[in-house]
Amino acid sequence: MITGLVEATDTFGKCHEVPVWESSPMGPFEHWPSGGCCFEYFYGFIGGENNQWDPALYEGTTEIMNIYTLKMAGVFMISTCTLSLRTSILPRWMAYLGLVLALFLLFSLGFFSWAPLVFPLWVLLISVHILLANLGRSQDEDPTQASPSRAMEVPTMNIRLDVEVNCIDGLAGHCVAVVLNPVSRVISHIVVQPAGHGHAQVLVPLDYITDGSVQQIGLRCTLDELGKLDPFMQSEPIQQEAISETELAVRAGTPIHATDGHIGQVDRFFVRAGSGEIMQLVLLEKHLLSKKDFIIPVDQIDRIGEEAVHLKLSRQEVEQLPRV
Repeated sequence: MITGLVEATDTFGKCHEVPVWESSPMGPFEHWPSGGCCFEYFYGFIGGENNQWDPALYEGTTEIMNIYTLKMAGVFMISTCTLSLRTSILPRWMAYLGLVLALFLLFSLGFFSWAPLVFPLWVLLISVHILLANLGRSQDEDPTQASPSRAMEVPTMNIRLDVEVNCIDGLAGHCVAVVLNPVSRVISHIVVQPAGHGHAQVLVPLDYITDGSVQQIGLRCTLDELGKLDPFMQSEPIQQEAISETELAVRAGTPIHATDGHIGQVDRFFVRAGSGEIMQLVLLEKHLLSKKDFIIPVDQIDRIGEEAVHLKLSRQEVEQLPRV
């Protein structure tokens, strides 16, 4: 009756007229102030025996704590989707869908009782996508072509960045970069950061390498012989890399760009044994909860620089390439 006489009816504060057996957040709401009673809006708490200093507050029939929790979920979704659009760790349609759902959580929470399901369903969608992507990767792999080196008719060497380097008599350090000619696509040296503090990086000729694998690089020299090799950096006349003007250093984590944007980073090189000629580049594409390694043929590399490697392929074309 009141609703028909005024423009809007609101009630605030304590409401202890709701029967105890109907005061659950799950309802029924027929006797709640704004659930089926005589008010259009309610902000307060249900029950006369509720904690008067720290009550469970409701806006309409939605608990306030749930509202702020889901609003924070919306903020998290916006952050994740924005990161996905910049790094391509998720499909673009999934990122845009996440942004739409996040805006829904932020602005429409009080109007739909099923809003709390949005965030877990979105997380489920991402989880299924990651699972299917990994399953597809396993099914597409051919055991007879698992190693790029085996598929080639010429002997090849695996040079992976940021792995341990071992001499004959112990741990030498880590491989932090390779030195190559960007025109001829030939690697001449690797750069080793010796173990311990205060040791200068050294240039190790490619013919010193006896073993290259995913876990390590083996050298045919001792630790003493390694320490006598030329340093990577020279201080005179100015601080600079001690390499030829026609060469450059590609470091671990160097970005790789497709024709339509950033796609990953340099992980390793497969080179022709003896000559150091680059045969393939392995691209590491990191995702939110997984990662992929794609084999890039050398003829699909547009140019190699110290700051980035540029491909002749689009992101979609890279996704169709074989994986390690």
